Amino acid sequence: MLQKHRSTGVIATVTIPTGQAYRAAAGWSVLTMDGNGALHVLRTVDGTLTVDTPVTGFPAGARPVLYRTGGSVTRLAIVYALDGKTSVGLVDLSDGAFRTYVTGDEATPQLAFNDRWLVADWKAFRVDAEPGTAPTALARTDAQLEAVVGDQLLIGNPGFVLGGTEAALTARSLVTGPWATVLPSSFGGIGPTPDGGALATAGPSSLDWNIHRITPHRHRRPLHHRSGPGPRCRDPARSSAR
Repeated sequence: MLQKHRSTGVIATVTIPTGQAYRAAAGWSVLTMDGNGALHVLRTVDGTLTVDTPVTGFPAGARPVLYRTGGSVTRLAIVYALDGKTSVGLVDLSDGAFRTYVTGDEATPQLAFNDRWLVADWKAFRVDAEPGTAPTALARTDAQLEAVVGDQLLIGNPGFVLGGTEAALTARSLVTGPWATVLPSSFGGIGPTPDGGALATAGPSSLDWNIHRITPHRHRRPLHHRSGPGPRCRDPARSSAR
């Protein structure tokens, strides 16, 4: 498997061992599963030698149903089913350690995460909190959990918008709780970037949409955004935040 950094052009080759199958990738790490259902993290040394690290802490008998990347190159989310329940956890790609954070009845819970926070099933967890630490319960809405940027949860693409209003991309502080509007007219392509930021399509009309880069603001405002270079998107519903 060939990996290439889009900015620097650096290339690495990951050799997937016989008997293992690709499942997901984040940064320079590749997640695989062997014939016994065990998960592995593969990384290269000096761009060619593949190091195989078994994943530890993943529950015996659990069945992965979804692998999800987020605002991180050091962690990957796994949604799994076990004993009729669905759980969400993160695997640390540096050492293969897996930790479960939330278990519930929802088959495919919404989730978003970065290196600080995991938000799943509308519960917010500090990634580095001690096991057993109670999460922060968030008020459910009909919008989607799009990304976590710094300490801010981005929520967008609501299922219903009142007549005369437009779908907005909003942010909730996971530390203090207040809400803020990030982009007043934004829907369609919204998603996290591996460096902990996010991309979103937004603009004053359906014929004049741009891609916006969203990052934490150094002056402690909720978020900072700016229009990125590239062609305007004429169909926001079909745009992609890449």
